[in-house]
Amino acid sequence: MHKTTKTKNVFFKDRFDSFHLSFKTDELTKDVSNQTIDDPKSSVFSNGKRAWFGEKHPETIKKIDEQLRKRFQLGDKKVVVCMYYPPQKNDNGEFLTKKLVIKDSKPTVVSRIIISTTTETTEITYGNMNGEVMELKPWVAYQTPPMIGGMLSYTFENSKNLVVPPKKGFRQVRKTKDVSSRNILIFDYMVTEEETNELANMFSKKLNSSTVKDENIVDESVENAIKNLQGN
Repeated sequence: MHKTTKTKNVFFKDRFDSFHLSFKTDELTKDVSNQTIDDPKSSVFSNGKRAWFGEKHPETIKKIDEQLRKRFQLGDKKVVVCMYYPPQKNDNGEFLTKKLVIKDSKPTVVSRIIISTTTETTEITYGNMNGEVMELKPWVAYQTPPMIGGMLSYTFENSKNLVVPPKKGFRQVRKTKDVSSRNILIFDYMVTEEETNELANMFSKKLNSSTVKDENIVDESVENAIKNLQGN
């Protein structure tokens, strides 16, 4: 008989830092819409998301960026900002896609910050490990664990139903959510060349090897990277 290997849960959400923002969704969408008309080359739109690779950000995003840099001590690191629009619907009012999956595999992201304009939950996964569901409150900035935020996958359900997982002292809660008003903002602050080399050393050949079968090795590599960076 073959032995079944169970993948471990990685409790990433316990390592997220958060910061409450005071912005309005219509303020954001209006600024973005105005910029696409006034300066269409300032951003790129593809597959339901808009990305800003330069420094020409809409006014609301500029203000958010300033607050995030100050709160999370990000200095003058280069940032790439993406905004995921609400999913499109068909003629029957049904969403064309069942899920929004953000899976970039960007090892050069030193700090990823996620903001949802509505109450949401996202399933966070790393490789083949078991996923973990995390609640996102509206207009709260969530900073992912150092150096690995761009290597995690984030899945959002395009459904009106929302299930908040149980936590200590609280039962599981079912709610309704307004996906049609949901915009997901991703702020990716990029590593310097020196930090990139440091990251490469932390994530040894074991992490990237296709022959690695023991998920515990990958788990340990991630844990070590987090601990090393937090100690700096």
